[in-house]
Amino acid sequence: VLAELIARHVPVTQVSPYQTGAGVHKQSLFFGRGSLIAQITGGDPANYLIVGGRQVGKSSLLKAIERHYRNEPRVKCTYLVLSGEGVTTRLAVALGLPPRTSLDAVLAHLHKPSDARVVLLIDEADAFVHADRRENYAILQKFRAVSEEGRAHFILAGFWSLYQQAALDYQSPLKNFGKVLTVGALEEDACWALAVQPMERMQIRWESEELVTTLITQTGRRANLISITCDAVLHVLGQTERIIREEHLRQALSDTRLRDALLGWGDLGEDETESQRDRIVVYATAPLSKRFSLSDLIKILESHGYSPGPENLKQSLARLELAFVLGREGAQYFYRVPLQRDLILADDTEYLMRTELKAG
Repeated sequence: VLAELIARHVPVTQVSPYQTGAGVHKQSLFFGRGSLIAQITGGDPANYLIVGGRQVGKSSLLKAIERHYRNEPRVKCTYLVLSGEGVTTRLAVALGLPPRTSLDAVLAHLHKPSDARVVLLIDEADAFVHADRRENYAILQKFRAVSEEGRAHFILAGFWSLYQQAALDYQSPLKNFGKVLTVGALEEDACWALAVQPMERMQIRWESEELVTTLITQTGRRANLISITCDAVLHVLGQTERIIREEHLRQALSDTRLRDALLGWGDLGEDETESQRDRIVVYATAPLSKRFSLSDLIKILESHGYSPGPENLKQSLARLELAFVLGREGAQYFYRVPLQRDLILADDTEYLMRTELKAG
């Protein structure tokens, strides 16, 4: 009753239930990912490496896992964000130890007799694993040893640096450290729930199912894009309107916040050479009217006198796939988010590709 009263008398923009930044903290705003959560929490604690692009839902997934373990007395779960600096201090504080506790003392603390299994959820791990690589894996080696002794288990979430060490770097302690799980598109039914259920709580409904389908299709089932669009819809609606129509969705899909969320794909690599190669791949393939293969890409680039080699192109394709720019079915690649492809094509991709090739 209270929710209905608020919905009638308070501007919807002031009570929008959609969270458009950072990880989702509230269970009522978290939709989908059931199979991933079940896989991670269904058995005894183990190591996992959760990889995916920026803003695809990795932090929200970790926070959902943390909420799950709050009701499990046999597991002591701690969530923290690690960067390349002050790793030991952050670990110590997260475990309730003095900030100046040494790494060995922190790890020894995990060995204290307890009925509870220790699980550390480490978010935004790329900077940490990249920095530790420069230090000859000083910390990750100890994490692996602690895990093999059964004293603690680790779930790390990140993007390319984490994936690269887990899948491509045979010298890294993260190789075979744990199962690699990719966070991709949100399940179809979860997309519908995210678009419809919070609206219904505010006594707002979509004019037709086709509009919801359009929203899900245009955003490529990327959870944060659906949330941003729905929040933008609420800003488009008047204070008294309670039906979302086609013109409302059309305006929301052109919201600047949505456009900002679709940018950043051109700076995915660990250095400018990698990022430049990614941009060339995108500018070469975005105009294609159908799906493409690695061999198709090689032929296009060779026609422009550019031959970085198949292995380098495979890495670029893998990076763009992990970033949710590209999808893959078998040997064929496609663009996951129609809105993003349209944004790329709004520029002169042929000119941009020639510019990148000259700069290289």
